[in-house]
Amino acid sequence: MNPARRATAARGHRRGRSRRPECCRSRRSTARGASTGSRAPPPRGARVRPGVFAVSSRWRIRSPRARRPTAERIELAACYSPFFVQRVEHARRRLFEGSPGREPLAHLPGQTERFLRRLFAHRRSCYGSIGVRIADRAREQQDVSRLHRKRFAANAVSSLTPRRYGRAGRIGSSTRFWSFADSLWQHSGAVHTHFGAIWEAISDAIPDAPAVVQGKRRFDWRTYEQRAARLARAFLDAGLGPHSKVGMYLYNSPEYCETNFAAIKVRGVPINVNYRYLDHELVYLLDNADAEALVFHRSLSDRVARVQSQLPRLRLLVEVDDGPPPGGSRGVHGAVHYEALQQLAPADRIAPQGDEIYMLYTGGTTGMPKGVMYAMSDFTQFFLKTYPQMIGLPKLGAAEALPALARELRARGESTVSMSGPPLMHGTGCWLGMMVPHLLGGTAALLEKRGLDAIELWDTVSRDRVTLLVIVGDAFARPMLRALDENPGRWDASCLKTIVSSGAMFSLEIKQGLIRHLPELAIADVLGSTEGGMGSSLVRAGASAETARFAMNPTTRVFTDDGREVKPGSGEIGMVANGGMVPIGYYKDPEKSARTFRTIGGVRYGFAGDMATVEADGTITLLGRGSNCINSGGEKIFPEEVEEALKVHAAVEDALVFGVPDERFGQRVVGVASLAPGAAATPEEIVADARTRLASFKLPKQLELVAVVPRAPNGKADYPAAKKLFEAAAAATV
Repeated sequence: MNPARRATAARGHRRGRSRRPECCRSRRSTARGASTGSRAPPPRGARVRPGVFAVSSRWRIRSPRARRPTAERIELAACYSPFFVQRVEHARRRLFEGSPGREPLAHLPGQTERFLRRLFAHRRSCYGSIGVRIADRAREQQDVSRLHRKRFAANAVSSLTPRRYGRAGRIGSSTRFWSFADSLWQHSGAVHTHFGAIWEAISDAIPDAPAVVQGKRRFDWRTYEQRAARLARAFLDAGLGPHSKVGMYLYNSPEYCETNFAAIKVRGVPINVNYRYLDHELVYLLDNADAEALVFHRSLSDRVARVQSQLPRLRLLVEVDDGPPPGGSRGVHGAVHYEALQQLAPADRIAPQGDEIYMLYTGGTTGMPKGVMYAMSDFTQFFLKTYPQMIGLPKLGAAEALPALARELRARGESTVSMSGPPLMHGTGCWLGMMVPHLLGGTAALLEKRGLDAIELWDTVSRDRVTLLVIVGDAFARPMLRALDENPGRWDASCLKTIVSSGAMFSLEIKQGLIRHLPELAIADVLGSTEGGMGSSLVRAGASAETARFAMNPTTRVFTDDGREVKPGSGEIGMVANGGMVPIGYYKDPEKSARTFRTIGGVRYGFAGDMATVEADGTITLLGRGSNCINSGGEKIFPEEVEEALKVHAAVEDALVFGVPDERFGQRVVGVASLAPGAAATPEEIVADARTRLASFKLPKQLELVAVVPRAPNGKADYPAAKKLFEAAAAATV
């Protein structure tokens, strides 16, 4: 306090006036001759500076002069309730008990709340309405009882001295005030329910543990977080910030994980870009996403160079070295090298504000790709509730428990090592293969080859001691099983405890074959899509489940076209609805959002388009995606059901079924199939075998054998390519 201000304060004290609002005066100040503590606002002549609110004789909070708090600032203040509650509790002890440290802070939650309400009761106080909101939040979330521990108070008061924040502990501006709140939050040990904040806390808790491995490339948590922070610095320097979109046009690599982390660090939105996309598709997705930065592998630089001029929003292009550019290309004008950015200073950590979103673009199997938006806090909370049980851990209470749990799991040698068979650019691989295991300090193991090689997969499982493997149905599981059958005893895969599959049919006989080699293995088949999860089935040794039959999640329902809920055992076909973690909607597509995310009976549901029946026992039998349904003579035929029947034949490696125009029936069922190595069978033999399992109207009227059934890198069916193969094969046989 400067001399003039000190003199002014002294004069005010000699006149019997307090610098604090009257409702905050202690008995001690009253005894000295100050006016009695009434609940009215300070008199007009009192020496209380406008915009300054005294929490104690040492600490004060200042807001912009003569400005009432807006709803946005009230909500922001509520996010930092530990700061307000702790400071007010400190003042309460000083003002009403007379000596600090008289009682443990954890024993005073009720008194703290009452004091908050009394202290902030006056609307003339610049934080009046904020205080009431904070008190409500503290009561609802029990922040008081959880955070007001001796350790919290000691860390907050001793490590953050008033000198750090201006003379006499006064916060000199609104900006510095919120910076102070951020710092106090971080020193409290609290962790936001946000992927980025949790990963940062994990890197502090187990800095030397492996975070990402790919062959000989290995990054511990400290290095992983620092590399992501340096890339985040490049994003900030380029003008990116909250809600900025960062495209990831990358193959599976540590750089993919780091870019994802860096975008989340700056409160931005990482955007998955399919590395198979060519010019038109690439322009569409990046333009639709409003991408401001693009990180890409050099082997894809020729495509980026061709579309660069069509994407004026791009502020930053970052090239990851994976060999020479294709076809002698000179590269992308203005692109910076990824490793050059690793020389930058790491960006400071930015506390989440609660309005962040996460967005994943769908694979475009039912049209052009669509960005599915989730609230980041809800997205994180969903996996905190569901993932621990998937790997045999109890439910987690709060994000604050994760760093300690990660240390404990690491000390016991029980940390998860997850590996994604499909590319990280797809939700199944990115979420369950990397992002979610990282919440518990797990390691993400990445395959080096850019296509499925079952030998490499099992080599990696054995070498890196993978405990959780993510795949997509039979497209991955059949080659994996064949490799085990052909190489008995080659790999020690006893470390593998769980296989999770989603996005495609997973045949029961293939599951049983894998368990025959790995008796302790549990296989979880998850019914879900980018728009949400709906059910699951679990297969272990001695416990079986029919193909395409799932136990519904508690929030899942099946509705008919007219909005009626399908009754169990009725045989009616309906559309599966997810009522749990429902996305916000599709990015920049309100009409599609309104059709897909609807409210029925006061509950909001997401309809991804999967059709099913509900069995008498409450389970659902998945029939397939409604958009792929074949209408032949008025009969609805779901391709997935027919494909599964064809693949039961011992000689069939894979099959896809679809409809083609027919003058008599509107559509007729046809398909393509590929044979297993060394196997032989005719189309007629395959169809005759399926006739024992399917009604005749569902059987393919024409089946063509092809070398490889076309699928996307994530194992999902590529029906347009399959139709072209069918037409070519049919023309060749005429």
